[in-house]
Amino acid sequence: MRRVRMLVAALAAAALAAALSSCANPVIRPTPSVSTSSSPQPGSVAVFVPSDGPTISQHRPLNAWTSFTPDLTKALENQGFAHDDISVKSSDSLDGQSRDIQDYVVNTLSAADESSSAASPSPSSEVFSATPSAGAAASPTSHAKLNATIIVAPVAQVSPSSAQYGDYATRPITARGGAVAGSTDSGSTDEKRQDQDEQTLEQVEERLTAALQLARESGVRIIVVSNPIRGFKPDLFVQMSTARQIGAAQARLLASKLQLDKVSRDNPKSIEILLPVTGAQEGDDDDADLAADAFAEEAFAGVWGVLEPYVANGKVVSPSGSFNASTTPDDWRASAFDADKTQQVQDEIDARLGMARGSGKHTRIDGIVAMNDFVASGVIAELGSLQYTGSAADVNPSITISGIVNNMTGRKDLARQAVPDPVQQAVPQNGDTAESLEKVNSRWPIVTGYGAYRDTIAQIVDGKLWMTALENRQALTTDIAQACVRLNSGETLGTMSSVEALSIDGVTMPAIHEQLLAVSASNLKRTLIDPGYISLADAGL
Repeated sequence: MRRVRMLVAALAAAALAAALSSCANPVIRPTPSVSTSSSPQPGSVAVFVPSDGPTISQHRPLNAWTSFTPDLTKALENQGFAHDDISVKSSDSLDGQSRDIQDYVVNTLSAADESSSAASPSPSSEVFSATPSAGAAASPTSHAKLNATIIVAPVAQVSPSSAQYGDYATRPITARGGAVAGSTDSGSTDEKRQDQDEQTLEQVEERLTAALQLARESGVRIIVVSNPIRGFKPDLFVQMSTARQIGAAQARLLASKLQLDKVSRDNPKSIEILLPVTGAQEGDDDDADLAADAFAEEAFAGVWGVLEPYVANGKVVSPSGSFNASTTPDDWRASAFDADKTQQVQDEIDARLGMARGSGKHTRIDGIVAMNDFVASGVIAELGSLQYTGSAADVNPSITISGIVNNMTGRKDLARQAVPDPVQQAVPQNGDTAESLEKVNSRWPIVTGYGAYRDTIAQIVDGKLWMTALENRQALTTDIAQACVRLNSGETLGTMSSVEALSIDGVTMPAIHEQLLAVSASNLKRTLIDPGYISLADAGL
């Protein structure tokens, strides 16, 4: 602990010297609020988020940090925070983010102490000694207590395949957080570089943790978003969706739509799981590839946790044989494929279905877990090319596409229909011809995705994409803003309905979690258009 405090003191002294020489970053210097019993202001908030993740195409998910921070700023202002007391800083690496937070902490403490010294000069108002004695430590009692909250979403490793899910999903934190697979120098996967990266990560985490701990000792509250910081317990953790939750949500909705509980073993549903992974077949040990593998493995575990009982009972089969009754979560690579480009997605679904082009015969496929909207778009394009017909509304229809469109544009109420027996719908009856069997086999499958890409919303309206999902951003930012008010005023978070206890690596902490917004054609207007996430034009209406 002494070594860490001495390190913090030395780092802070260096940062303070830079600040006093006008070299500090001017973006993150909100006017600090010194707490007093009569202060009516809620205080200040400093927000540190990653830069928006890279995308491998023009597709953009709604789950983006550049969308999160304006909503958070608005929510904070609605709770009474002054605009000038809210600062936002984005970083493209964990190293850069830790330095930004360190600079903010030192600058803010310095400004607060200068203000306190002006009001009541005292030798104890000095912030740090540049050369602390062996037993010296930064004393929290030497600072005015600050009425402030730091919100930090730690920069995590992003690969092209994991970037397809948007920015918010929980990912592993590695030494080169923000790097993209393929962007490092050749030969960068050797054992020496891995050791160096691990040492760098430890140093970066130590700097980040020390800066946050120093801020806490001066009264600052800490909220961590999406990715936990190893060895640090925040005042509040905001849980974004994990890969496992993303996979499980799609599998549950697919199972519900296909009514798998009613399916007969004599007429199983044909389902494929398309698991995108960068460099899945290369066995590369690069940080980004390892992070992508970990994300994909968790996503498959989420899907398999839902579908495995149906596969074991013979109600679900894979046309390609990528999974079977003997499959375990450890067999996730059998469903994985490289998905950096749209053509790779199209080639993969083509290979899974194994159709001979021009034969006029289709492979039956009832459902496709595409994992995210980038993969889903490639799947939809290829299914169209293979001349699958119809839409998701044709499978156990509970609502008509035309009714949905008219309802969105305010023309009439939705026209609901009875749900037919899935077995009777799918199995050709005695006397049916090969032509009628082909009609069943060529029917458009249920396709699931995640990310709510703007350019895929129209595919939901026309029934080609059954569902997508996204974080409930407005609910989350409202929750965070309310928590900031409570924390800054010294209140507990226990009475907030959105706060519950969460255990991470054996440490229990208060946490906020909002359920994913699952979006289909029937609720698209209510979930995306009415809240202002997208416009009617984005939906192609």
